[in-house]
Amino acid sequence: ARGALSEQIRPIHGVDVRSYRASVFTPVGFRPGAKPGSLVTVYPLGYPLHLAAASWAVGLDRAAAWVNAAAFAAAVVLLYGIALQLGLSPWFGLVAAVVFACFPVTVLAFTRVMSDGVATAWCVAAFFLALGSHRRQWMAVAAGLAFGGSVLVRPTNLVIGPALILAMPFDRPTILRFLMGGAPVAVFNGLCNVHLYGRLFATGHTGQGQYFSLANVWPCTVFFAKWLGRFLSPLPLVLAAVGVWKAIKGDRRMLAVLACVAAVIGVYSFYWHSYTGGWWRLRYILPALPALLLGALMVAAELLPAVRRRAVSSRPARALLAAGLVVAVGWPVGVSLHKVASGRLWAVSRQDETNLKTVKWMEGRVEPSAIIMAFELSGSLHFYSTHPIVRYDELTGRELERLRREAAAAGVPIYSLLNPVDMA
Repeated sequence: ARGALSEQIRPIHGVDVRSYRASVFTPVGFRPGAKPGSLVTVYPLGYPLHLAAASWAVGLDRAAAWVNAAAFAAAVVLLYGIALQLGLSPWFGLVAAVVFACFPVTVLAFTRVMSDGVATAWCVAAFFLALGSHRRQWMAVAAGLAFGGSVLVRPTNLVIGPALILAMPFDRPTILRFLMGGAPVAVFNGLCNVHLYGRLFATGHTGQGQYFSLANVWPCTVFFAKWLGRFLSPLPLVLAAVGVWKAIKGDRRMLAVLACVAAVIGVYSFYWHSYTGGWWRLRYILPALPALLLGALMVAAELLPAVRRRAVSSRPARALLAAGLVVAVGWPVGVSLHKVASGRLWAVSRQDETNLKTVKWMEGRVEPSAIIMAFELSGSLHFYSTHPIVRYDELTGRELERLRREAAAAGVPIYSLLNPVDMA
């Protein structure tokens, strides 16, 4: 919002911060920049740019709420539109939209200052426009622009590119329009990468390769299947698996839908963080959820008429079919709403203001020049206070002793600010 892409490491009286490794003074959420003494964001610029743009109209305090609400509404409406474009009935489109809207990770993503929801909304918009390019040529350009927006928010969304191409008419003019739409965003993103990280193809997460491994694929697969099955029921997963056969047999619409699912889930199946936490780790694969639901419903739409014909002559069979439909829709909606309500997933302000209160409490008890050592709370310290920050988890024993000597000589006290995660 200030127009700055980087910040400087905070000086410490009596301590030569440049003689230490920059990571010692780098709060969570930042990394050392290409220029000495600079700090740059770990996270992509896309979501913050949305907030900065919205702040011009509603102010920075309300920007996240407005951006997330608009992205949520767009994702739900466009998901319904995609269902109709794929030939599904309005009822099936409504089921897809409602199940997606109620899904606990959807609620979590769109009620927090996190990029997952907006990244998903751009993916849905790109897919909607890609399908629409069969009727209107300009939609191919718009699809490229939306695809660029999705990558700007979350760089790994690059993997859905092949699915979008499959969803469009496969001819040279359409592909060129698609590339033209995405080119301005790609150029902007590349220039920012060079400025921030010193390389064209780099992100704040560059260097995280140790978290990607073939050994993570099976644990991730089990984790995704477990939690998707709990929230959605196993039925959509089974139906989507049946859709693979349809895609192999030449159904290009199904191929495009499942290619999106496979791309997103595939890349995060190698990621250690994808399964080393609670159910909310499904946020990594949230952009795949709309396509997963659509693929399952496309198979269900073909199977349902045949099941109806078999059940029409038998009252018990009709009752069983009705009960099955109620369970098929009621499970994902009911279980999701229960999780949302029991976990109070919308109560983001009560959870997040704890960090603000903690920092304000601290400021009333320590000297203004004091060094604050922290890890989990280092990002909050950076935003809510002006104290010099030291990452205790980055310090070596030798660096710690040197810092203590230099601070003591300058009369600068050192405190630690810890939360339960640090204490554990």
